[in-house]
Amino acid sequence: MRRALFRLGLMLALPLAHATPPQPDPGQAALIELRNTIGDGTCQKDAQCHTVALGAKACGGPAFYLPWSDREGLGERVKELAATYTRLSKAQAEATGEMSDCSVISDPGAVCRLNRCVLEPAGRKAV
Repeated sequence: MRRALFRLGLMLALPLAHATPPQPDPGQAALIELRNTIGDGTCQKDAQCHTVALGAKACGGPAFYLPWSDREGLGERVKELAATYTRLSKAQAEATGEMSDCSVISDPGAVCRLNRCVLEPAGRKAV
């Protein structure tokens, strides 16, 4: 009886030993790296704050924006990571047939508030 239970346990455990762990989503990894690069987005004035467009809607245009500060001199890295995330999210949407609404998301702009870059509140962007 013990031997039969041992064999049953082995038969159940063997497939688990060869199972591959889930792979992280490369798009999410790029977004996490981008958010870490942006960090707190510290600023002293509005001119240090910018937005970066991210993702891709099915009908074109970005899915959302993030604010970032040029105070740390990481603008090229922010743009590079944003392009990587957008490319990966577009590829994933095409591969899965993902759909989205076709509403246009305008760049809200970014401002310095309490020494942090934040997205400009809706309807307040200077023209």
